[in-house]
Amino acid sequence: KVEHAYKSRLMELKGKNPKDISAVNAKDYGERFVNFMQSEVIEDPSKLDPALCAAAETEREAREAAAARENLARESSERGSERVGSEAGEAADLPFMAES
Repeated sequence: KVEHAYKSRLMELKGKNPKDISAVNAKDYGERFVNFMQSEVIEDPSKLDPALCAAAETEREAREAAAARENLARESSERGSERVGSEAGEAADLPFMAES
């Protein structure tokens, strides 16, 4: 609390926002973090270059399609393994296929 009071007063004397210091309560810190994310990290879609947006969208769609193909191939492979296992079990039930 002492650090917070000191830094707050110092910032006020310098004409700065006292909420812009590291020793602030959680509510103020949360608000500061959201403000930072909105102003520095999250881009306003209206300010983005349309060509870059289209390229990013195409890239995203290609990644999703590749992931979908990979999932289908894996599921198909797993189903094939299950069939082979059940067929082997059924064959072992036949007297002439049973191991001695």
